[in-house]
Amino acid sequence: FSSSGAGGGRSNARFVKATEAVIAKLRTAWTLQRAYSFAPITARYSNDGDDADAADSADSDHSTRWVHRTPLLVYIYEGILLNVFDYDFSPSSEFAGRDSINMNVSAEGVDDLSDLQAMGFILRLKLATKQHFTTTSYQVLPAGVEALRRSMAVEDKMAVDRFLSHGVTLDSVELLRSAAPRPVFRSSTSRGSMPLMEYQPFDVRYADNTGEFTLVDSAGGERISTVTDFEDVSYVCSPYLPECLRDRGTNSREFSDFSSMAHLSAAGADTLRDVNTETVLLSGLRILSSQYLVNGPNEVNALNEKLSLHASREELRNGHAGLVSAHIDHSPSSPTFDVAMSGMCAIFPMDYVRSTMANFESKVYLPEDPGVVQLENFGIHVHSNGEVVFGVKVESVMSHVKDSLPVDLIARLVFDLHEDSASTLESISSAHQRLLMASLFKRREEAPGASGKPGGWSSLGGGGGGGAGGGSGSGGAAQENLYESSSIKMLQRSESLIGVGATGKKHPGGGNGGKGGGGGNGGGGGTGHDATPLSHTDSLTDNVVKSDIPTISSKYQFNMFTAFLVDSLEPAVAVDKLLDGEEAENDISQITGRVSAAADLPGGGVLVSGEKGLIVSGASGRKFEQLIVVHASVMSRRIFVSTFFHRLYEMESDIDSIQEAISCHIGKPSGLAEIRRRVMEACKQASLLDSLLTQAKATSADMPDISAATAAEGQSDPAYKVMLDTLQTPQFRSDLVLRLKDLESLLQCARLELQSLRENTDVISEMQMFKLQESLQSNTRNLESLFRSNESASSSLEIMQLVIGGSLAFSILDRVTGEWTLMDTSWGQAFFDNVIEPPGMWFFISLVCFISIVTGLHFVLRAMLKRASADMCMRYSLHVRISVQAMRRMLKRHTLFSEEADTDVEGNNMYKVSWEEPGDRYGGTPLKVEVSVDQGHARLCTLNLKYNRRDGKLSVPEVQDRFLMGLVNEGVIVDMAELGDLVRPPDLISPAERERVAEEARRSRERAHRLQAAAGKRNNTKVVTDRVRLDGGSSNGSIASSQRAA
Repeated sequence: FSSSGAGGGRSNARFVKATEAVIAKLRTAWTLQRAYSFAPITARYSNDGDDADAADSADSDHSTRWVHRTPLLVYIYEGILLNVFDYDFSPSSEFAGRDSINMNVSAEGVDDLSDLQAMGFILRLKLATKQHFTTTSYQVLPAGVEALRRSMAVEDKMAVDRFLSHGVTLDSVELLRSAAPRPVFRSSTSRGSMPLMEYQPFDVRYADNTGEFTLVDSAGGERISTVTDFEDVSYVCSPYLPECLRDRGTNSREFSDFSSMAHLSAAGADTLRDVNTETVLLSGLRILSSQYLVNGPNEVNALNEKLSLHASREELRNGHAGLVSAHIDHSPSSPTFDVAMSGMCAIFPMDYVRSTMANFESKVYLPEDPGVVQLENFGIHVHSNGEVVFGVKVESVMSHVKDSLPVDLIARLVFDLHEDSASTLESISSAHQRLLMASLFKRREEAPGASGKPGGWSSLGGGGGGGAGGGSGSGGAAQENLYESSSIKMLQRSESLIGVGATGKKHPGGGNGGKGGGGGNGGGGGTGHDATPLSHTDSLTDNVVKSDIPTISSKYQFNMFTAFLVDSLEPAVAVDKLLDGEEAENDISQITGRVSAAADLPGGGVLVSGEKGLIVSGASGRKFEQLIVVHASVMSRRIFVSTFFHRLYEMESDIDSIQEAISCHIGKPSGLAEIRRRVMEACKQASLLDSLLTQAKATSADMPDISAATAAEGQSDPAYKVMLDTLQTPQFRSDLVLRLKDLESLLQCARLELQSLRENTDVISEMQMFKLQESLQSNTRNLESLFRSNESASSSLEIMQLVIGGSLAFSILDRVTGEWTLMDTSWGQAFFDNVIEPPGMWFFISLVCFISIVTGLHFVLRAMLKRASADMCMRYSLHVRISVQAMRRMLKRHTLFSEEADTDVEGNNMYKVSWEEPGDRYGGTPLKVEVSVDQGHARLCTLNLKYNRRDGKLSVPEVQDRFLMGLVNEGVIVDMAELGDLVRPPDLISPAERERVAEEARRSRERAHRLQAAAGKRNNTKVVTDRVRLDGGSSNGSIASSQRAA
C-alpha cells in the first residue's frame, strides 16, 4: 500500500471489493504455506515474465520469519514522513524491548494491518516475552505476495524499494524520488539460472538504555529515528471541574477563564511534520483525565497543610499557595540553594474538605519550542479514596477557536495535558506516594532523552520556560497572578523566554526540546530563578536532574483514562456510520484507543468508549457528568490493577533469574553477594508492592459510585440507561474488587517464592561455611602436627646444645693440655692392660656408655616435655575499672618481661605488660601474667595467666581467686563487684567445696596420666578444665584453661 491510496477510505473500499473474487481463488489455489517473510521488504522482480519463477524459487529459510509490530510501526512512521504512506500518526504507547515506550503510531496503518489479516494476506502471532509481556508479530502469506504482484503498480513498488534502501540517508521527498533502489543479487535455487534481485531494507534497532530507535542501512548509513519525538501545537485551555466534584462551601472560588485569549493560539507556531486530515471535528470540548494515586485521609490532610504552609491570611483568601516542586531540599539550613524552574507548579486552592478532598487550580512550568503558545491551567480534584481528576476546557487549538476542533490536533493536545498533569501530580504527591507508585515499574537506568526529553529528568524537560499564560484581564487577584507569564509576552520575547532552547540545539540522547520535542528543532531550554527566572546554565540543570527522587510521570502519563465531553461532533451521523472502520474510526481511536463499545444517545449525540478514553456528545454529557466521572475513575483503577498484575509477572521473571543464578553459583565465589543483593532488592520491591496493594484494597471500599441523585434523574431519561448499558460501570466496579483479591493471592505466592529464594541462599551460605570449616579443620590439624614436631625439635635442639657445649669444653681442654693421653700414665697403662686388652671388653664398655647416655637424654627430654605440657593458660576478657596509679605502684615491685604501648588518633591508649609473680604465693611455682590496659578509660581489658600445674599444687579456681584478690587488695581493681563470681573471698568457700574442687583436679591429673600411658608415644593431650560454678555463672568474664600433658 503506497502513496497512491494506502490511507484513502474510498480507495481501500474499492480495492476490497475488487479483490474479493481474487482472494477466494487464491485461498483455494494456495495452501497458505509460508513462503516469504515480509512482502514489501523482500519484493522480488526481474521482468514481467520471471515474476512467477521468482515466487516459486523463494528461499525456504524465510518460512519461519516474522516481523515484530513495533519495528513495523517505525517503518510506517518513517514512510509517512517521506510521503510513501498517506497516513496520520499520533502519540501512543507501544511495547519495545523490555518495556513500553511512548512513540508516534499511525492508527490508519494499524487498521490496514488488521484489514490485511482479515483478507487473508498476512498472519498475526501473539507471543510472550521472558518478562511475561505479550508481543505481536506479522507474517506475509503467499496470497499476500500474489496480491501485491498482481495489483500493485511497479511505480509504487519502486517507491517502497527506494524508501527501504535510502530512507536512512535521504530525508527529503525530492531526494528520495530521484534515487534508485540499491538491489542485492542472489543465485536462483530453482528453475533457470537467472539471478533473483531483492532489496535489502534498512534495519530498525532499539536501545533499551536510551529508549531510541536507530535506523541502519546496508551501506553503513545510520541515524536516530524521530518516532519518539512528539509534535507540539499551540492551544489555550481554561481549568475545569464538573460540579459533582466541587464543594460549594465558604472557601469555594471560581476557576480562571481564558476564553478571552483564545485567539492567541492562532498566532502561535507548531512543530507538525505532516499535514493532517480533518475527518472528525469536536465542538465545545471539555477534557477530564482520571488516574489512580495511592492516597488516604492523612495524605490529603498533609496536602492541604502543605499548600497553606507559611501563607498569609490574605493569600489564602485570594487563593495564592505559591509554587510547589518535587525536588528535595538537601540543605534546609543553608541561606541559598539552586533549583531549576522546570517542573514547578503554581497551586491555587479552590475548595477543600479537610482529610477528604481538595480542589485546586494548577499551572505547570515546562519549556516549549520557540513560538509555541500553550496557555493551560488545570482544574485538579484529589480525593482520599485515590481518585485524581484533571480537567480543562479547550478554548482553541491553532486557528480553531472553541468549535470544529480536529481530532488529530486534540491528540497532540491530550499528550501534552497528560504530561503536564503527571508533572503536577509528581509535585503535589509526597515522597512516600512517589515511592509506592514508582514500585509499579521495574527500576532501570534511564539515559538522557529516553522519552524524547532533554536531560533525563523523567518526562520533565531540561529546563522550564514560563509557558503560556495571559496578559491582562479580569477575574481577581488570583487570575491576575495566573496571567503573569502570558502568551503575549511569549510571542514578543520567544527567544529570551526559551533561552537555550531557542538555539535549536538538541540535547544529548536525541530528545527534542519542550514537552516531547517537535520536529527535531527544539532544544529543551532551561529556567532558573530569582533575577533571571527564565534562563539557566547547564551545570545548574545537571545538579537538579541528578536528584534521587523517584519519579512517576514518565511512566504514568499514559496510565490515565480520559473522557471527552463535547457539545457536538462532526460528522453528525449515526454511530454505526461514524465507526466505519476507516478514517473516522481511526481518528477517534487516536484519543480513545481501540473502540470497545458505542451507542447513539436518545435526544441526540453519541457515546464511544475505548480502552483508554471515551467520547460523549450532546446534552447527556453535561446532564450525567457524575456517571462519566465515576466511569473514568473506575477505568483508571482498572488500568492500575492491570499494571500491578504485569508488575507481578516482572517480579516472577526476576525470581526465575535469581533461581537460575543460585543453581549456577558453583565455581563463582563472588556470586553469592550478587545473589543476596538481588534477593534483597526483590524483597524490598515485594514489600513496597504489598503496601501499595494494601492501601488500594483499603480505598476500594470507598470507590466512587453512581450517586442516588444521578440514578434518580436517569430514571426519566432513556439516555441514562443507554449510557449505563454501554459503559457497564457497575460491572467494571465489581470486577475490580475480585481482581484486587486475586492480586493479593498472587503477591502472596511471589512472597513465598522469595522466601524460598532466601532459604536457598541460606543453604548456599551453609554449604560454603561447611566447606570453610572443613578447610579450617584440615589446616588446624596440619598446624597442630607442625606444632608438635616443632616442640619436639625444640627440646631435641636444647639437649644437642648442651652436648655440643660439653664437647666444646673438652676440645678446649685438649688444646690447653696438649698431646696428653691416658696411656702416658701408669694407672692408665695398667687399666688398658687389665680391662681393655681382653677381646670384646672395649666394645662392651662402649656399648654400656652409649646406652647410658642415650637413656639419660631420653629421660631428660621427656621431663622437659612433661613440664612444658603442664602449663595452664587462663584468658579473661574483663573490661573492669582500675586505678592506674595503683597499677603503676604494683608494677614497680615486679621485674617486667615486656611492655608495649599503642596509641591512635582517636585517643585510645592501650598498654600491654607481662611479668612473673613469685612462686611462694602459688604453691611453689611462679605465675606468668600478661595484661592489657586502656589507660585513657582506666579499664583492665584482657588478662592472661600461665601456671605450671605439675610443679604447683593449685587448681585453676584457686590461682584465679588468689591473683584477682591480690589485685583487689592492691587497690588496682576499684570495685570487686564488677568481677562477679570470678573471685570470692576465702571465707565464702566452704570446706566441702574446696574438697570437691581438689578432687576434680586430682581426677584431671589422673586422666592425663592414663591418656599418656595409652598413647605409647609422645603425644600432646589437651584437657579442658572448666571452673566449677559454686554460686552461679560469671557475670562479665570468661575463662578458658587447658593442661597439655605428654
